Order: sequence, then structure tokens, then C-alpha cells
Amino acid sequence: MSSWLECQLCPKYCRIEEGHTGDCGIRMNLDGELLATTYGGPCSVHMDPIEKKPLFHFLPGTAIFSLATAGCNLHCRNCQNHTISQAAPEDVEGYLAPPEKLVESALRQQALSIAYTYTEPLVYYEYTYDCCALAH
Repeated sequence: MSSWLECQLCPKYCRIEEGHTGDCGIRMNLDGELLATTYGGPCSVHMDPIEKKPLFHFLPGTAIFSLATAGCNLHCRNCQNHTISQAAPEDVEGYLAPPEKLVESALRQQALSIAYTYTEPLVYYEYTYDCCALAH
């Protein structure tokens, strides 16, 4: 039996040893299961103007509930969010925000939309999916 798992969320196909993370720094092999260690723990939550996002004529003049977790698989040179995208989850202050709480926060702030931004949301796919399913 192998002690590594292959992550198939992104084209890097990381082979992750038991107890370690992949290139993104957050997908961990825990007891033979790949988990996003940042699930329910965003490190950045803001209301942004929709115009700040790369969306053309989408709900102009509204605010969008924007969030991210630590970690990213892209490692872009000159990343403006490198302090969270290239940080380990334990090195960044986060919020306790399971999907239910996150969607409640967005509704309380009267956000018409939610953006998974600042880092690559693919690496915390399960959290993104669960939040989207509730928000829909």
C-alpha cells in the first residue's frame, strides 16, 4: 500500500505523502484522504466594489463579498497577495467561518454575489463548493 496520494485538483498532480501538503501548501494527505486544511477558515474577508473584479457590466454599482484562504498553487511572480497566497495556513490569521456562517455574513452585508479571490480558489475547492451550494 502506498503512503502517498495524487491530488487531481490542478494540473500539477502533486504526489502527497502522508502528513504532508502539495505545492499549494494546504491540500494535505491525512490518513489516506486529501483535505484542504483551510476549510472553513478564510484569512481574508472583505466587501469590494464589483468593479474591482474582472467582470464586465455584471451588477454594476454593487458590492461583492470577497474571500480567500491561505495557500495557492500558482506562485505568480509579483503576486499582490503573496502574504496570504504563499503563506502556510498556520502563519496567517484566519476566521472561523464554516459555509453556513460565511453565507449568513454575505447576506447580512446585503451582498448580491460572492467572489473567491485573492488566491486560487481551486485549492480549497470543497469549501468553495459548499459555500456556493448554500449561497445559491
